[in-house]
Amino acid sequence: MKRNYLKNLSFGLIAQVAVLGLATSCSEKITAPAETAPQTEVAKTTVATNQLKSATLVNNATTVPTIANLTLWAGQTINAGNLVVNEVDTNSDGIDDALAISYNLTGGWAFSEIHLWIGSDLSKLPKNNAGNPVPGNFPYKPLDAAGKTSYTINVPFSAIGYTTCSAQYYVAAHASVVKGTSSQTAWSAGTSINTKGQWATYSTIQVADVTAPSITGSVNDVEVEGCSAADVPLAVNNVAALEALGLCISDARTLKKDLIVTSTPDVVTAGCPIVVKRTYTVTDACGNGNSFTQTLKVKDTTAPVVAKLDPINVQCAGDVPAADISKVSATDNCGGTVTIAFVSDVTSGDACNTVITRTYSATDACGNVAKAEQTITVKDVTAPVLTGQGANATITAPETPVFTAPTATDNCDANPVITFVDITTPAANATSPTVVTRTWTATDAWGNASTTVSQTVTINPAPVPPTPPTVQPISLDATAWAYNADYSKTFTSYGDSKWGWTNGPISSPGTYTFTLRAGAGGNVGGTNVGTLTVVYDGSTATATYQLEAAYKMSDIQLYIGNTYYLYKRQGQSYVYTNVPGQFPNAVTYPAGVSSQTFTVNVSGSIYVMAHAHIL
Repeated sequence: MKRNYLKNLSFGLIAQVAVLGLATSCSEKITAPAETAPQTEVAKTTVATNQLKSATLVNNATTVPTIANLTLWAGQTINAGNLVVNEVDTNSDGIDDALAISYNLTGGWAFSEIHLWIGSDLSKLPKNNAGNPVPGNFPYKPLDAAGKTSYTINVPFSAIGYTTCSAQYYVAAHASVVKGTSSQTAWSAGTSINTKGQWATYSTIQVADVTAPSITGSVNDVEVEGCSAADVPLAVNNVAALEALGLCISDARTLKKDLIVTSTPDVVTAGCPIVVKRTYTVTDACGNGNSFTQTLKVKDTTAPVVAKLDPINVQCAGDVPAADISKVSATDNCGGTVTIAFVSDVTSGDACNTVITRTYSATDACGNVAKAEQTITVKDVTAPVLTGQGANATITAPETPVFTAPTATDNCDANPVITFVDITTPAANATSPTVVTRTWTATDAWGNASTTVSQTVTINPAPVPPTPPTVQPISLDATAWAYNADYSKTFTSYGDSKWGWTNGPISSPGTYTFTLRAGAGGNVGGTNVGTLTVVYDGSTATATYQLEAAYKMSDIQLYIGNTYYLYKRQGQSYVYTNVPGQFPNAVTYPAGVSSQTFTVNVSGSIYVMAHAHIL
């Protein structure tokens, strides 16, 4: 019953493949791989190929097509996986040299045995007398397949005699598979080997090379200097020469050295540049060809050669000759007519001394331009004259010398450049003068220099000032308080009988200056013996006493706070006091000092009471 079912199946599958030109390294080995005995190894992955279409190099990565993808039938009716046949390069030399036949199980099945036969003559398939296949006699029967779910066997081309561009082969793929306690025989889908015997099957595959060589990379336009299409390089005739242009060429079946390179006759388009189109075709051993077109350009970028023009020297502008193209001659490397034209006169200088650069152009048939310049000079040789410099003078230090510059006149240059140099002769001693001499020179635009003129200033030393008298210290033995008309209030204004001042409130950061008045007796009068400077930044106040040179102070007391008097604890209560001996900042110098600085941490509105005893 099963045999009748198999007879009704549409087997007899034939798998065909178009062998692609595999992309390989441009340093491809060119030695053919040695023949090897049947072997097994891990299956190769898919590779990329690159195709060249028309004249444009493109990179189209494609997967090598599968030669065959056949179902693995277990027990005739159970789909247990598949059998995949691909070409493979086993020695990485860029040339396919074997068929990779991969067994793949699904659905929980695993191998216990694998047997494979492939050949071009089906009669050589190992069989018994009944015509049934004998898997144990198949040449490929790996010993390490048990327990695996996939396995790949590489069959060298040499083992199956594949040397042509196309061949047909028969594949009998057998396996014993297990799943749990179930054990089955599996064959790849195909045609029954013995229609009257076992249900074993074989498959028919077609291996063919129908793909052109791979050409990848890019070829830049070639530009050469020349005058005709004959100046382009000759066409090349081998792969190595094409790869030297920037391409990478390979084929899955044909070694590079065996690829044939041909080219069509050049197609020439006249013009500037001359464009040459050259089409190359690379053909493999099976007649598959791939073409691309190279563009070559012949450019004439060489300008004509113009004969040198002699310079012209004249004295006056009216003597300058008009431009004359008949005086100019030129030749060109490619022959043909050279057109001469006047370009311009560029004038520099002025009417008295003029340089005219006259330019002519010479243009060939491709627009290459050469220029020739002719120099016409109108020269001025008269130097400027200096007049009106200041007279010599004598001054006394610390006066500084004052010089009167001359003016310059010139026959051509309205504004000659005047420069000067100062030479200073230092004084020989404290009573000797210093002498400064300034010398001027005028130069016109053409470098003509005038005769120099000079002015001398003698500087006598300043008189020696008299020695100031020695300041003798003044003895006051008096009390001094700080005073400032904007901030001071007398102690009496607060009901106190003592004399002195409290200063404030001071609300803003800043620098405040007070006079130190001694013996004032409560009045603004008294003797001004120095200053008190308070620098307030909002968080600290720095107070500096500074006495006049004639005075010194022995006892120094300072209060800076937020109340008009010092507010302090006294016994069981707090009192306000202006007694200097109670002030928190105090120092004593029996011998006396002329300055003292205090720094007080304080913020907000502040008051200042500063006291000192003046010796």
